Amino acid sequence: MFNFNVTLLINPNFSLCIFRMKSFWIYSFRSFCVFNQTKSPTLTFMDSLALTLIKKNLETKDPFLDLGNCGLRGDESELELLRECEHLETMVFSNAWREYDEKNREWLIKNSKNKLGKNKISQLTDSIPSSLRELFLAENLLEDYSVLSRFKSLNRLNLSFDGGETITEHFMKSLFELKELYIYRSRSVFQNLICPRFNNCKN
Repeated sequence: MFNFNVTLLINPNFSLCIFRMKSFWIYSFRSFCVFNQTKSPTLTFMDSLALTLIKKNLETKDPFLDLGNCGLRGDESELELLRECEHLETMVFSNAWREYDEKNREWLIKNSKNKLGKNKISQLTDSIPSSLRELFLAENLLEDYSVLSRFKSLNRLNLSFDGGETITEHFMKSLFELKELYIYRSRSVFQNLICPRFNNCKN
């Protein structure tokens, strides 16, 4: 049996309820909790960060959605709402990624603006709009790349620092609009890939 030293911090006015367990801060186990002290203490749960961002995106219709650093595994129920985001063109699931600057001929490090916790996506939900033009999956654990073949409109795909799988010519041809493939320091390998159309892909 574990003996934890837990401190519960509460501020009277609908404040965030934060658990402090020794040296760790646990934000209500992936959700936020609120105490309403105007009545009897009642624990209610607010939306997760990912769900909050998706809902906001549905309101603004922004073609760009950053879900990096949301502590996602890829199987969360809140991701089902992405089915309604048909306006999306770019989705980021990466915590950080690199992009190549053609003008200065150097790699640039980009970071997600979110700070909740690193994503460790090992599976990709089919609720993601297949009409995406850019998909960033760097620094995740995705191993089965076959799920990406339905994204026929992809121009840019980033799999850097990913779980890794053999990239075949069949896979590449299924993404017939792809112009840039980033596999910087990925464990992915090419197998019998002879396809001049992808000569400009970033590696």
